[in-house]
Amino acid sequence: MAKKRGRFSLFLIGSALGAIAGILYAPKKGEELRGNIRKRTDELMQQGQEAYDAQRERVTEMIESGKTTATGRVEDIRDRIEDTRKRLSEQVEEAKQRVKSVSITSEEPEKEPKQKTKK
Repeated sequence: MAKKRGRFSLFLIGSALGAIAGILYAPKKGEELRGNIRKRTDELMQQGQEAYDAQRERVTEMIESGKTTATGRVEDIRDRIEDTRKRLSEQVEEAKQRVKSVSITSEEPEKEPKQKTKK
């Protein structure tokens, strides 16, 4: 795509230079020649401005589209993070309950083995 733009730009520059050279070498009076140059320059400036405006609008639309897409993805990521956070909190609570139940059962007194007494 970049090559096409470069070629197109070169084409426009070459066309402009060719038009100017053709006007300059045409057998016309100086005043008429200057008028033609001024007219052609105005036409080219208008075409350039129109092309600039069209590209600017296109780029602006692309930027807005990118912002919309990025905002949607950010929201999606935030939702995923929140879901993961909730799931992890639930898992932590479950683990706490398991630890608590294990510690309660381990606190039950164990029967001490009888010690032998020496006679």
